[in-house]
Amino acid sequence: MAIKYRQIAEELRDSILSEQKIISYKLPTEKELCNKYRVSRQTIRQALRILTEEKLITACQGSGFFTVPLSEHLNKIKIVLLVSEDNEYIYPAFLSELQAALRQQGLSLTIYTTRNNYNKERAILTELLSQRPAVLLVEGIRDAFPNPNIDLYETLQLSGTNILFINTNYSQLQHISFVRSDDFEGGYLLGKHFITADFQKISCILPDFAANAKERYCGLLASYRDSVLPMPENDIFWYSYNDLSSLRTRRNTEFLTNFIRRNLYQQDAVFCYNDEIAYWLIKELSYADIKVPEQISIASFDNSYLCSISTPPITSLSMPAHGFCDAIADFVEKVIKQLSSYEASSYNKVIPDASSIYSKTLPWELISRSSVLTFSE
Repeated sequence: MAIKYRQIAEELRDSILSEQKIISYKLPTEKELCNKYRVSRQTIRQALRILTEEKLITACQGSGFFTVPLSEHLNKIKIVLLVSEDNEYIYPAFLSELQAALRQQGLSLTIYTTRNNYNKERAILTELLSQRPAVLLVEGIRDAFPNPNIDLYETLQLSGTNILFINTNYSQLQHISFVRSDDFEGGYLLGKHFITADFQKISCILPDFAANAKERYCGLLASYRDSVLPMPENDIFWYSYNDLSSLRTRRNTEFLTNFIRRNLYQQDAVFCYNDEIAYWLIKELSYADIKVPEQISIASFDNSYLCSISTPPITSLSMPAHGFCDAIADFVEKVIKQLSSYEASSYNKVIPDASSIYSKTLPWELISRSSVLTFSE
């Protein structure tokens, strides 16, 4: 009998967890369960007692047993997002979209901002160690360099926190889950666009603190290599995080002016890291009386609102609509199902495996606009 009632409890548990319903629903009556499994009422009651102790079902006097809705489990699940800056041009739309996607699952999001500061990041991660969030979403800090806070990420993983890195590449961490853009292929795609326009003198402006900037640059080089053309390896300008911070806080464009003076002689086009840099570069070029695209073409990444308000509008690479948010929501959904299973298995407690890999790489798509000169022009 002992084996039978546990088998029945396991089958009912699997059915309840696979449903993952937000609202409650009524289980079959004891009599119906007795007939289904061909066992005594006592055996069925023992199976139902296990599920009641696991808080998967609850008894309603005179009405039978009902499942505990998933919404009651969700309010215990803490989801945290770490971003480097909350005022970056692409964040408002991204955060709004992500919060909406999580609300559809009955979840809320707590946001922390590291300000691209290792000490601030360490203080936040230390605080999270005591909170033990179920999910930690991370947009990392200056991931072209080793991160001194990797030890805290590892500790959080071991404590059961499921970590998903967003467009971040920390080589010090093993077996990490991630969602990222395919930046090598993005650079390759933009390079092919330049080659089609017969541009052979390319200058690049990239951040020295972002690992994906190097991937984009390598993709650009590969596109010229594969077309048996000289690779644009000399005219590259690396700007620092301090340069970017000064641009955002004080509208200090000195590094862009220096780039124009040092790198733009007889170039055909500029390969920009993102729309923010392309937008401000086009402004600086207009002040220098250099016309875009007649004298030099500009292209970038992100396909943000800056592309349409720029004069001229910027050719840019775009992610699939809702790509990052859909991937993050999918990761969170998988974690919830995993946690529900572990919580239900009260007789065999298991800490969720924070090292289980979730990986998603999103493709870029070229959106052509008038910042790049075409043959017809």
